[in-house]
Amino acid sequence: ATGFGNLFQLLMSPDGVILFIVDCSNNAVKAMDTSTNVVTTFATGFNNPTGITMSPTGLELYVSDRGNDDIYKIDVVSKEVTTLVSTGLKDPYGIAASGDGLKLYVADSGNHMIKVVSLATQVVYVVAGTGTLGSADGTGDGASFAQPKDVVLAPEGAVLYAVDGRSSGRVRIIALATGKVTTLCGSA
Repeated sequence: ATGFGNLFQLLMSPDGVILFIVDCSNNAVKAMDTSTNVVTTFATGFNNPTGITMSPTGLELYVSDRGNDDIYKIDVVSKEVTTLVSTGLKDPYGIAASGDGLKLYVADSGNHMIKVVSLATQVVYVVAGTGTLGSADGTGDGASFAQPKDVVLAPEGAVLYAVDGRSSGRVRIIALATGKVTTLCGSA
């Protein structure tokens, strides 16, 4: 039950006690107690989970699932898994929660876009990307991505960093107020 398959992401609990592990091959999120190194299965029922983030309160985990094209919410206390988003995504990978707990940013790999989910309404919006494979800098839908794989929100919440997929090998920065996308490093 605690063996590993293809691991994708790690996330530390705010208190530093639990290390959450996304195990894509076993369709599970595992939890390792860092004081004992004991690993248990925390949540199951996924189909190729790839990304994980936590709410600012530490009470919810969010998991992206590329096999189902969904985002799931896990109650950390009860371990109940519910579907948060089931439309508008294709092969979602990395996700990041906003500091105010109102949004999730998603590397929507299959659609070649960066998207945001309103947690209040579960509506998915495009932050940047044309929806076609590319690597052009620009603003909003004037920028293109090549299977983005991960996103990280800067601490102040004004910019989002994105790893732009296998084929382009770029790190991009997105100014959230304007949607302007700029390549920071890397090239095709």
